[in-house]
Amino acid sequence: MILSLTSSKRYNFRIQEIQNIFWVLVLIQSLFCFNSNGNNEQNKGSFISIVIYGEGSQQEYETSIKSVLDQPFKDYDIIVAVKNNEELNAHRKFLFKHYETFFLTQIKFQISQDLNDFAQIIQHSMKKMKGKFITLSHVKTKNFPERFNEISNTLNSQQISALVSDIQIKNNNDEYLSNKQTILRDYARSLNNIFFSVQPQIEFTLTVRKNFLEEIFRNLKIVNRFEILMRISQTGNIFQMPQALMSMTFDYYKKKYTNDFVIDPQTDNDMYQQYNGYLQNKNVKNLTTLQFSHFLNCTFDYLACDKETKQIVQYLLIDSYLMMKDQAPDSLKSLRELILQLNQNIRNQEKAAKNPTYYPLVSVVMASHDRDYFFLEAVRSVFQLSYTNWELLVVDDGSSNPLTYSILYLLEGLPKLRVSYLYTNWYCSFTNNFAIAQLKGEFFALLDDDDIMVFDRMEKQLSYMWNHPEVDFIGAQALYADQTGKITWGSNREFMNFWDIKLSLVTYDHFTHSTLFVRMNDKMKKHFYYENHSGPDYKQWFKLLIDLEHENIRIGMFPGHVLALREHPTRMSYTEYTAFIHIVKWIQRKQLDSFETFSPSLLEQMDHKCINDALHDISGKAWNIRACEAFNMEKVSTQILAYQQTKNIYSTNDIKELNETLQSYTQYYNQAVQNNRINMQPGDNRKIFVCLFSVGDSELAEKQIESLKEHADGLIIVDISTQLNYDLLKSKKREPSNISQKYNNPHKILVETLEYDFSKLIMQKFQQQLDNLRTADADYVLILGPGEFVNPLELRKFRNYRTDLGIFGLKQKTNSQLITSPKITTYYLLKFMGYEFLRKYDIDPDIFKFAGEHEFEDKVYTIQYDFGFLNVHTFKNGGYYLDKLE
Repeated sequence: MILSLTSSKRYNFRIQEIQNIFWVLVLIQSLFCFNSNGNNEQNKGSFISIVIYGEGSQQEYETSIKSVLDQPFKDYDIIVAVKNNEELNAHRKFLFKHYETFFLTQIKFQISQDLNDFAQIIQHSMKKMKGKFITLSHVKTKNFPERFNEISNTLNSQQISALVSDIQIKNNNDEYLSNKQTILRDYARSLNNIFFSVQPQIEFTLTVRKNFLEEIFRNLKIVNRFEILMRISQTGNIFQMPQALMSMTFDYYKKKYTNDFVIDPQTDNDMYQQYNGYLQNKNVKNLTTLQFSHFLNCTFDYLACDKETKQIVQYLLIDSYLMMKDQAPDSLKSLRELILQLNQNIRNQEKAAKNPTYYPLVSVVMASHDRDYFFLEAVRSVFQLSYTNWELLVVDDGSSNPLTYSILYLLEGLPKLRVSYLYTNWYCSFTNNFAIAQLKGEFFALLDDDDIMVFDRMEKQLSYMWNHPEVDFIGAQALYADQTGKITWGSNREFMNFWDIKLSLVTYDHFTHSTLFVRMNDKMKKHFYYENHSGPDYKQWFKLLIDLEHENIRIGMFPGHVLALREHPTRMSYTEYTAFIHIVKWIQRKQLDSFETFSPSLLEQMDHKCINDALHDISGKAWNIRACEAFNMEKVSTQILAYQQTKNIYSTNDIKELNETLQSYTQYYNQAVQNNRINMQPGDNRKIFVCLFSVGDSELAEKQIESLKEHADGLIIVDISTQLNYDLLKSKKREPSNISQKYNNPHKILVETLEYDFSKLIMQKFQQQLDNLRTADADYVLILGPGEFVNPLELRKFRNYRTDLGIFGLKQKTNSQLITSPKITTYYLLKFMGYEFLRKYDIDPDIFKFAGEHEFEDKVYTIQYDFGFLNVHTFKNGGYYLDKLE
């Protein structure tokens, strides 16, 4: 056995040795092929040398190399940039495994410390390149299969020194989002792009003639990408291919954008040297260290500079324009427009400084949290405003994204910006309140950290406020943009007057929060602060217009577009699911309060959903209008008008405008009726069942049954006949209960008799009989005890309110104590909460501590329970209570 094992080990060792020798021979052969083919390549040369470069993972490099080797075009050699020998060996191992020895004839490696600096990589590997042209291929981009064939065909047919192509921006699912227009827009005011042509489309798609590039290198003392791209672009001979031949992900584009605009100005020594030399050559030589620092800080957007720096930039732009030779007309036109824009911005700034009365300060408030690309784009949209007397207050709400802090650090050094840091992460309501408390402007505008202002927003909204001095705050229409900032559509809704805005706003939040513009008068300084995390904007409108109606706060709506609302997966509206569930419940509550302020009688004839849907469709001029059988627009108009006339806060003109608005609604509804455009909605078919427990007093129970039998769809009575109750009744010379014989009706009234007073047993009997009556989960169940009488009118109102839980406050005949044990809720909630919990549940007085409300009024409030949120409606005068067994 020992000999056998030893022989086996020797045998295995010999096989391994033979395999090693085989791979050594293969490697020698590959090296021989490389030397031989390499010599042939030196003699023959190739058409294109492809430089694969950029910071990326091993997998990204492998994918990039593979995308080149798998191209149908084969007349090329490849330079792969690596940081060290370890990366070089990893790439060789991958290539040897998948492409055998063929790769060695085409691929060479260049070690470089900065993998993103293609200029240094090309300079040090120029002698290795055999192509007539050099083409860049960044590892974060994807070459289309036809790229090099298309480039080759163009170069063969055109006498050009350099070319670039379009580039597509895609999401992570490889779905097309945008093209170079996004890059051209984002980099339009970047000095790196204007002076040196440093921007992704050129960096990532550039192909340049080798001998042309060699000549540039010979004339340079310092080689960097800024100088190389500037020299290439100055020739005016860059050919633009119309088709997209490459793509990159939107995630990487955002990273590239923030790196170019934020990280490089703070860390890139080449950029520092380039601007230092450039300013010296343009005779801008007397800048202090602080002035030069300010200049570098605003290179990402020259409109972010202070006035002095803007004047330097203006001089440089004019000089660049005068020095342009043989440039395309579009390039000259584009530079002229930039000069005019900057000149107008400087002039507007000077006019505002001379005439502060006519140009009041407007404070822009922005809360930020973990944004980078969207955040910086939002801030840049403020810089481009045609109205220049503004301040921007940015408050960070406990961000954890390092890029966010890099942007905030950059913004700290810019004029007219104030950056504050909160480490609480208490969401935008707290953050906005913090900023509002510090603003200095006569007006303030809101901007979310992922939206984009229209350049004339301030002028439009400020002009509206001047022309409507009675208005306290306004909104406006909004455009909608995709992730890349491309406009997709825009809202377009006109409003007649204050009443049209108010009535429609109750039914649907059509007020885009970021369009908010507020006149900071004494009234708004006192009342304009946010109170809630979920749905803070909608809650603010309800507070100002409904809860504070006595303050007569006026809202307006500018009819034009003032910003673009960016739609993207990480928008707060799409991620705060719990808050969304809460606000849905809360909106229902506030709509009920609002309809009560319009006219308390509105909800006596129809349910909440019917009137809300109908007014929503009528005010929004919907083609088809949802309504119910009980809805009558003329009657609704009469009730609202009559009730508002009783309030002394509204002037004669206010009532006149209300009447005009309601007449317009009535006319539109009547036209819809005539044209058969009414979608009649089914009524609330939920039934009401009454669960009553008695303690043997048939006289009292009969009165309760008689008061409700015409208003309920079913009654269930659990009659508790214990010996104690029997003896008590006998002592008062009253007969025991006989309601089971008088009312037992299997179709509507069911009576159960118990000898024990146990809550669980009572609930069990109720549930058993409710199931016998085929009670649905959505049906309402009213629970009453002995002597508890509910007002049928309040019962009907509750059905029309369509809330979750009702508490009826019953007054006693003998004293002023309020009995709140009668409850009504859905059958589903009754089963979930249990009979005993529901009977004992009462209002927590602390709920109203900050709301300024009475402890128990006819109010709706929202509570959070284990499974979500509930709307609880209280009826202070819900009925009365008789106790004959005291």
